[in-house]
Amino acid sequence: MAAATWPSAPPALRLAPHALAGAFCLGLLAALAARPASAVLPGGAGLAALAAALLVRRARAGAAVAALAVALAFAGWAWGAARIAATAPPPLPLPEDARGTLIVDSPPVPDPRGGARARAVADDLRLAGGRPVPRGTRLLLDLGPGDPRAERG
Repeated sequence: MAAATWPSAPPALRLAPHALAGAFCLGLLAALAARPASAVLPGGAGLAALAAALLVRRARAGAAVAALAVALAFAGWAWGAARIAATAPPPLPLPEDARGTLIVDSPPVPDPRGGARARAVADDLRLAGGRPVPRGTRLLLDLGPGDPRAERG
């Protein structure tokens, strides 16, 4: 019994899913470079998707895939920008006096100036103005020369 042969799809059609995924990834990368107004990106994605739908109805597959790639690039850009905004660390004016509890999670390490540095996590920390530092914030403690805390291990 002979094996069945299947017709081969054109290369552009075989590569279209990869091009669409690549367009979305390029949108994610664009979020690192620029963050335009929040309404621009979803609007652009919607218009490009609408254009793709209209091109499909007119049987222009190549142009429809290109418009869909633009829509996915805008969607990736919008998602990346929203993700960066949601996970951005809060701005802290440094140096700032603070009171509270830290959890030191590494032993002090000597630095080139004769002091030491240690990593810590904020547990219950408030800045001088009374603003709380978010719990779990990673901090780098700069222990100056002669600081007794630098010698604890």
